[in-house]
Amino acid sequence: MRKRALILLIFFAMTFLCVSTVDAAVTNQDKYDAGQRMVNLEIVTGFPDGSLGLEQSITRAQFAKIALTLKSFDETDAMKENFTNFKDVTKDQWYTGWVNLAYKHEIIIGDPSGYFRPNDTISYQEAVTILCRLLGYENLPYHWPDNYLEQGEEIGLIEGLFERPDFPAPRGDVFVMLSRALDKQVVSWNTREGEFLPNEDMDTLLNTMLEDNESITGRVTKNFRTENSYNRNEVWIEAEDENDSGLFSLRTNDNTDYLLGLNVKIKHDDGLIFSLNVITEPDEIKHSTVSQFREAVDRRPADTTFKGDKTKYRFSDDFICYVNFSEGSLKDKTDYFGKFVLEEGKIAFASIYEFLPELNGAVVKDASARSLTIWNDLGIEDTFEFRDYRNVYLVDTNLNDINLDVLRADKLVYGFKNRNNELHLIVDGINTGGELTNIATNSITVNGTEYVVNSNYATFSTDSDSSIQWYNFDANKLANLRTKEVQLLLDMNGEVRHIRNTVKEETDEYFGILIDAYGSDFINHRIFRVFTYKGSTTAYSVETDSEWRIFGSSSGFFKFDDKKKLYVPIRYELNDDGDIKEGSLRIILDPSEIYNYNEFNLSGRGAELLTEYPLYNLKNMEFGGNFNYIQEGSRKFFINSNTLIMKYEKDEDGSHHKETLLTWDSIRNKIPENSQAYVVGAPGGEAKFVVFHTDFEQVAGQPYYGIVTETPYAKGDQWVAKINVAEEGIKEYYVEKKTSLGRGNIVKFFAYSNGDIDIITRYGSSTKTDFRDVYKTVGEKEDDYIELEPTGEGGSTFWYEFTDDTLIFDYDKSRYTFSLGRSTIKKNDRVIVLDDDRVIKVILKVNHIH
Repeated sequence: MRKRALILLIFFAMTFLCVSTVDAAVTNQDKYDAGQRMVNLEIVTGFPDGSLGLEQSITRAQFAKIALTLKSFDETDAMKENFTNFKDVTKDQWYTGWVNLAYKHEIIIGDPSGYFRPNDTISYQEAVTILCRLLGYENLPYHWPDNYLEQGEEIGLIEGLFERPDFPAPRGDVFVMLSRALDKQVVSWNTREGEFLPNEDMDTLLNTMLEDNESITGRVTKNFRTENSYNRNEVWIEAEDENDSGLFSLRTNDNTDYLLGLNVKIKHDDGLIFSLNVITEPDEIKHSTVSQFREAVDRRPADTTFKGDKTKYRFSDDFICYVNFSEGSLKDKTDYFGKFVLEEGKIAFASIYEFLPELNGAVVKDASARSLTIWNDLGIEDTFEFRDYRNVYLVDTNLNDINLDVLRADKLVYGFKNRNNELHLIVDGINTGGELTNIATNSITVNGTEYVVNSNYATFSTDSDSSIQWYNFDANKLANLRTKEVQLLLDMNGEVRHIRNTVKEETDEYFGILIDAYGSDFINHRIFRVFTYKGSTTAYSVETDSEWRIFGSSSGFFKFDDKKKLYVPIRYELNDDGDIKEGSLRIILDPSEIYNYNEFNLSGRGAELLTEYPLYNLKNMEFGGNFNYIQEGSRKFFINSNTLIMKYEKDEDGSHHKETLLTWDSIRNKIPENSQAYVVGAPGGEAKFVVFHTDFEQVAGQPYYGIVTETPYAKGDQWVAKINVAEEGIKEYYVEKKTSLGRGNIVKFFAYSNGDIDIITRYGSSTKTDFRDVYKTVGEKEDDYIELEPTGEGGSTFWYEFTDDTLIFDYDKSRYTFSLGRSTIKKNDRVIVLDDDRVIKVILKVNHIH
């Protein structure tokens, strides 16, 4: 039986092989991926605004054209079919030739009365029937549509898509069925066997569609890493027939690193790759560390072994070796990690890495878009500023691109710098853990499994990585961790690189902000409302009147102004009933500082206030975003996951009315300007609380309003969107992924100094439902004001104001027209509005909504 090759049909985000789980409900991401695949293969086109219209319908005529495209027919073929076969398909329509050609090749039939109904939406059962015919399943027995639906289910076309096969099939579901069909083998009826069987080459529908393209086989020996002049999507293939060797391009900007060294078979058109099959088997690719290398007498490489593998591997005659993506040798490269490709049992290709000493399996402490902070093998903290390098590449051990969020504190990182001052970071680190039961110099036992300790580089921590120490062959250093729960980070060779304890000492302590009490006098009321780090306000009752005594003094009880909230940081414990435990409630304030902080509504004097958590009112702050601290002068307060950060806002009369939880990530890269906050905690240590009380808007900034002018595009390792911002003009911002925004979306968002944004409100054109839910109708107009009536019945009509900075756009189903004048907004227009207190920031005409 012929050995089956691993086939990877690639085309950015798996253009040629779109995998989805067919036994589960199909997700919107599945539909998007399938649609993008169809666009890349030029089977369908997207809309001018860059969207795919996943929820929109598709007509029978449109689907007929798609079906013929899968059979490699083009516009020229369709133009030749002038004779019409259906009563409702006239000669002057765009689809006439396509429909007649589909009928000619028995892809469509029409109804018994001679009509095709070209403008009707295609149903699921009609689409499944046509796809089955394209795959060779013709003249099925029994009654339609059940016969074709059963066949479609059997071969995996329709799972997870629909419940009513007679319902119209939206574009997204059609794309999924098309994508699945492309990867199915084309069959024909075998009379002898009495069943449908694939042809001798076992071609898929995709392969038959591309069969006219030129085909070559060879090894990928160069890409943009090894050759500065290459684009990211270009590779050099050393073909079996050397006359076919050359530079070839993928049709998208995909990372070609994983292809380097592999044998492939491609189909291309003048160097442009349409199909790529990886012939190299998975077990012929090794990611490992060189244990021993030996040269022959003629100084050619003879053989090598790898760590954990006693097999001695010889080298092929045409062996190729790269070191940090430059031509090199395996000589003196013991303990180097890399990728090795075998052919017929011999090593044909190697790409190994000479890691920087400080980045040879370093423990990640912190990472951002600007820098990386690590613990090196001596337990010393080190920081790499990305701006010091021409480019920074982030990949996994298989050299696949990964996102920055993978570079986190439970990972190891390896790095090298090439001749072009480009930093390559490889993120690894297998996490395992359990009870540490045995400790030896070169090994430890966790949950009954023995692990080899990389004694040269291993580090450990007994305080959850607050500090790290070098192991240095000293098993006694781990004595305090015996019988404790530990987490292990394993390096590329499966050896222990880092050991940390995972269980902090349990505590019943809780911290929160005392918001208010029910009533004006604490003697008569026994309910506190406490705002906790989880972002919720919880009401706690007390067990006895003694709980109020922390507010008391010899002259009476500590009292608060009934008209204002308290905002007092407290520490407390809970009893089994979830109430505050008697005697546990404490105010976290330095008594000597009370009179300096009257703005926090403190009055009187508490005789029993704690002094162990001092309070500081910061007026000239700066944020150490990369290192997680807030600083004033020489005092630093470090932020961690338990730090409660909040702000409170004021009503017009000056009273506090709203407490809001904040995240450190939302402010860490901001400049606080004139804002003020009080911090509870000792300088140089953990901040228990950070409460912004004055001019917080200078931290958070005001929201921005605008319209996305371009579909997000790749810039380095990030996605960038261009937004026409009211009062600002066109700006570039970083977004999480390509689908975060679409061209023509109108958005309200916060922008941070590092270029990231948080989207507050977004209205897009991908579904009409979005517009239908929020559009308003223009009523009367007076000078700079228009009257807007709400959607549907009921609701109030309000006047909205135009300004010179108002952005005005029009959407007419097919395109966006930018920078209109306010005179273009007329009575009865349907519009989407983003406003700030009824001052219009962005207005979009959507008169196509019905």
